[in-house]
Formats: sequence, structure tokens, C-alpha cells
Amino acid sequence: MTPARAKTPASPLRILQVVPRRQLRGAEVFAGQLCARLAAEGYEITLAGLYPPGAPPLEVPGVRAVDLFPRVARGVSPRLVLRIAREIRRSEPDIVQANGSDTLKYSVLARWLSGRRPLLVYRNISLASRWVRTPMHRLWNRRLLQAVDRVVAVSERSRQDMQATYALPGDRITVIPRGVETEVAQPQETAREDLADRTGCDPDAPLIVHVGSFTREKNHRGMLEVLRSLHRRHPRAQLVCFGDGPLREEIRREVRRLGLDKRVALPGARPDAADLAAGADLLLLFSFVEGLPGVVLEAGARALPVVVSDVGGVREVVTDGESGRIVSPGDDAGCAAAIAELLEDDALRRRLGETLRATVRARYDLNVIAARFRELYTTLLTASSNRHPATDEPSGSVPTASGR
Repeated sequence: MTPARAKTPASPLRILQVVPRRQLRGAEVFAGQLCARLAAEGYEITLAGLYPPGAPPLEVPGVRAVDLFPRVARGVSPRLVLRIAREIRRSEPDIVQANGSDTLKYSVLARWLSGRRPLLVYRNISLASRWVRTPMHRLWNRRLLQAVDRVVAVSERSRQDMQATYALPGDRITVIPRGVETEVAQPQETAREDLADRTGCDPDAPLIVHVGSFTREKNHRGMLEVLRSLHRRHPRAQLVCFGDGPLREEIRREVRRLGLDKRVALPGARPDAADLAAGADLLLLFSFVEGLPGVVLEAGARALPVVVSDVGGVREVVTDGESGRIVSPGDDAGCAAAIAELLEDDALRRRLGETLRATVRARYDLNVIAARFRELYTTLLTASSNRHPATDEPSGSVPTASGR
């Protein structure tokens, strides 16, 4: 392999952030936020989507963006591997960060094909064990992970699951959760008006909001059943589901079949979904699988109370009865009861929302999380420099984005 590019004291770090596609989904949105933070500090950032961008696409001002392949590829596409390898040769990154999904296999193979030697970080965004299909699939992923310089797990629960699933040494995995902007100041009344204007919902009715992709693991069908159960006590309650995805039209048909057309709004993916959600009475997350759901952090930043299913790293953020309500995945009746409890107690909603906001501000502020990624990059580059003193900078000298 060709060594990494020569460094000078003024050289900014170059990072290639690889995402499945430039879309408004949790992992991609956070990757974009991290790109923006690093670019503002002088890093040279390229945001590369494997597949065509979403509608609307994820845009990051000041960051170069590329979309590498015209369609979603099954298995491993040699042409896509080649395109990522060309991008590595073009941008000469010091670090390639692969963010979930197909990015692992393509980044590992493309780095090898490129003939370059950037460090490779894989950010695991969910529970690995839930996506392993066969023993051969497990073995394949384990071999890929052996080529990665560091795995970043989004939660302690994700770290434990990754280590158990692939028998990775503990020192190969670092936990860095997702971060969010915590200084948001839109008044709840204004947000409620905006939410009603953008979605056509009734601002005087109880409003429940969900933000997430229309995929099986998000359990939209379960949410519709929860709403039907909730209507026995709150017949005017409305559910607003922001997002897009392969099951959106299927869920739209199910809404019509159940006669919930006037009680469910599907406004699509919106870059301002988190701000609009602040106008609801609570946020619902009824997923079967999560790593550390960013939508819960976004809700907390806005003091929006949450009802969430007990999956992934949810309990690392939410304490049941103190900063939200936690329900069992698939427990429609229990979820409806928890929602009803919050809708009927304004003081409880305010208390849960404020406690969650304090947690998010203390532990998940985007500036703090970005600093942890910078620290990780510096640690990895220092170790690499010590291993390759003839091709990198002298031992112990690591370039920074500011050139200091």
C-alpha cells in the first residue's frame, strides 16, 4: 500500500465520511452534523453517499459532497468498490469513517484496492446481532472488522452486542454516542402552530409525533394499533409521522384501511422535523431495534417528553418515570396506557421533558461529542505515526485541523 500523504505542520486533517446515502435519517444526519463541526475547525471533509441521495438530500454547507453509485447494489458491486477507491485516491484522506450499513464492506474493500493507507473507523449505529442473517454472514463481517482500525459504538449496549457478536477485543471498540444541538429556543406555542400548519393536524387535539424512516424495525403498524387503543380514552388524539422510506405507501394504505385518515398525518421527511416535533405533546418511538435513537436526544433538547420502547441503548438516555416512559417492544396496550397517562397530566409531561433536557445537555451536546471524535482521531493518528515513523510524521507528532 502507498503510505498516507506526507504531513506538514500546517496540513489540515482530511476525512472521508461515508454514508449509505445523503438522506435525512438519524445516522446520516449525525454524520452531516459532525462534518459541519469538523469543517468549521479547519478539517477538509468529503461526505460520500454510496447510493443516490434522498429527497430532500442531506446538505452540509461548506462540505464537499459526492454520490457514488446510481442505484442500491445487492451483494458487493465491483464498480462501486472501484468508485470509492478512486475517491480515496482523489481526496487522500487521513481517515475514512464508515457510518453503518453497507459502508463497512465497501470502505474496507476500497481502501485495499486504492493502494492507500488511511485509517479506517467504522461507526456501528445499531445492534449488530439483529442484522446477522447466517453464520457465513457473521464470519464475513468479522473478517471485515478485523481490517478496521477502530469501531465506534453508539451506545454501551451496542458495544456489548458488537463485542459478543463478533468476538472483538474490548480495546478495539470505543463508545461515542450521537450528539445533538442542545441550544434550541423555539417556544412550544410557536412550534405547535408550525406543526399544525405544516401537517394539517388540529392544534387543539392531543398530538403525538414520530420521526423516523418507514422501515420494518420502526414498527409503524404497531403505532397505528397503539393509536386505535388510545382512542378509547382520547378519541381526538392525532399521530404525525415524519420520514420517508420503502414502507411509507404501505403504511398510508393501512391508515386508510383502518379509517384513520383524519387522525394520522404522513408529511414525509423534513429537515425541520425536530423543531416541528417540539409542538407536539409527546414523542413516540415504538421500534423493535435501535442503537441510541437520535430522535430521543432531539426531543430532549426541546424538553419534549417521550414514550419509548425498551430497545438498544434507550435506558442509557431515558430513566422510566423520571425522564420519560419506557414500554416493552410490541406491547400496544401498555404503550397506549403510558401515552394516556402523559396526555392527562400536564405537570408530569413538563417534569419528564425538563429532566430529559438536563440529561441531553449534560451528556449529548454536539460540541462535546465532536470533541470526542477529534480525540479519537488524534489517538489513532498518534498510534499510526509511532508504528510507521519512516512514512508519517515523527513519533508523537500529530497534525491538527488548525495546524498547531
